Amino acid sequence: MSTGEDEPVFRYRHGSEEVALYDTPLCGVDLGIAAGVVSPSVLEEIESEAQPVKAGIVLVPIDAIDGAVYERLDEEGAILPVLSQKQRGDDTVVIARPEARVTVEPGREPDDIAAALDRVGLDVRSDKRHLVASPATGRARDMLGGIQQLADSDTGSIEVHPRFLRLVPRPDVH
Repeated sequence: MSTGEDEPVFRYRHGSEEVALYDTPLCGVDLGIAAGVVSPSVLEEIESEAQPVKAGIVLVPIDAIDGAVYERLDEEGAILPVLSQKQRGDDTVVIARPEARVTVEPGREPDDIAAALDRVGLDVRSDKRHLVASPATGRARDMLGGIQQLADSDTGSIEVHPRFLRLVPRPDVH
């Protein structure tokens, strides 16, 4: 999905504002998934380079993970894209999760919703309060791609809101 360092990899609407997100040299790693993919020694190596974030997710420089290991982790959905808003002028980043909340205009048929999401590689399920979309592959980057495809093709009757973990730097306290 990335087309270059200065090209946004994902755009979405937040209220009336369009937000553009860019790749960073970091990735999130879901340690719960990673533990089932790599050996304990490889997992320890990743954790030694990692900054804990939340609930079994760590932040790691991409170049600290061996290329073949990164590919295996990515295939299994353990790699979570870390993106930034360059225009913000701070170090805030977001970690994309492989899940999103779906909102639909009243009157839209459930089968139509499922079909529209399926066309862009997203599955839909209902939790107690919302419709939730997730990529068939389990990969967060595929979630972002599916949301972008839907936004580019749908008339706006379906909105898919990605689930991000927002990391805001702590202010310097003197």
